[in-house]
Amino acid sequence: MRTYSRTRRLMAVVLLAWFQPACTTFQTTDLAPQEALEGQEQAILTVADSAGERIIHLANPWVTADSIGGTPCDQHFTCSAGSTLSVPLSSVQRLEVKRYDKKATMLLGGVVLAAALVVFMAALNSSLEEAWGSSQP
Repeated sequence: MRTYSRTRRLMAVVLLAWFQPACTTFQTTDLAPQEALEGQEQAILTVADSAGERIIHLANPWVTADSIGGTPCDQHFTCSAGSTLSVPLSSVQRLEVKRYDKKATMLLGGVVLAAALVVFMAALNSSLEEAWGSSQP
């Protein structure tokens, strides 16, 4: 019984660690690109060019005096290895970087708490039925 309990706790910790990225989302920033991209692994640019507006996903972004560059990726951040893309700063309309999201964290905490409560109540009910027997005649 004790081993089963430890296994459940370990599974709960692993699931919480797995869902931890839900606590971050891409958010628009007003910071200068050099400051905003410092330490970032991913960024989303909204760029205006002659063809109109387009969205570019970049991994490992970098900034020079006149451009932002990085490894181009699709919308799920599956990146093409070995290629790079550079975009002039003058055409960047919006820059989004990953930031901590309080709402996502609170929602995740609420879901985990509700699930734990359901599991606890089911275990308590099962334990009481086992100890006192079924209430049916």
